[in-house]
Amino acid sequence: MSVLTLEGVGYRAGRTEILQGVDLDVRDGEWHVLIGPNGAGKSTVFDVISGRQHAQTGRIVFDGHELRGLPPHAIRRRGLARAFQMSSLFDGLSVAQNLRIAALGAAHAHGGSDTLWQRVANRVDLAGETARLLDAIGLAAEREVRAAALPYAQRRLLELGIAFAGAPSLVLLDEPTAGMTRDEARHTVEMLRALAHETTLLIVEHDMSVVFEVAHRISVLAQGTVIATGAPDAIRANPHVHRVYAGAFDEAPR
Repeated sequence: MSVLTLEGVGYRAGRTEILQGVDLDVRDGEWHVLIGPNGAGKSTVFDVISGRQHAQTGRIVFDGHELRGLPPHAIRRRGLARAFQMSSLFDGLSVAQNLRIAALGAAHAHGGSDTLWQRVANRVDLAGETARLLDAIGLAAEREVRAAALPYAQRRLLELGIAFAGAPSLVLLDEPTAGMTRDEARHTVEMLRALAHETTLLIVEHDMSVVFEVAHRISVLAQGTVIATGAPDAIRANPHVHRVYAGAFDEAPR
């Protein structure tokens, strides 16, 4: 069953057409990876899904609800979260404080109350959610460390923890292993499996070894449109994809 569907989605900035009739189908529970050359429009796809930009044409349906035109906070309220490629941490706060704020925001996104007494009553739940996220991303020992003091790979793990606060049903992950060593990327994938074992993921990723390790299905974006979708082996064997991605699959695991 599909949890997210894009039908004929188009987006232009001024006279520049960035997305041209994008069709995309993400099934419930799958890890779906979106790949494509630089400038193909991958980040724009994430922007129109998450409400940061508004598509001019087409439909974006998540869990049976049309998302086109909704602001980001309303989309988050429906259970769709996003982890950004660029850092969005509170650098002056600790790891635990960053996660607690994310947990609080997720609680309100899911209909939590703003009344003082109910907020106090929910503090135990927030503490429990913060502890769960700390354990899942492997940063329990760094809970009191300021986010600004974390090395790059741990900052990325903290950003993943923030995205998964409140157990959203679908998470958009933008380059989760970008800038990492092979060992750091492998560790991040392990943490992701702990965080997202029951979560649907739509992932933009350039590292083909990661793509072919985690993807249930892959969609290929080129010049603002999806040119192929399928299982990893089918994408690897697709001659049209190879013309777009010459040599890119040579180092990918089989």
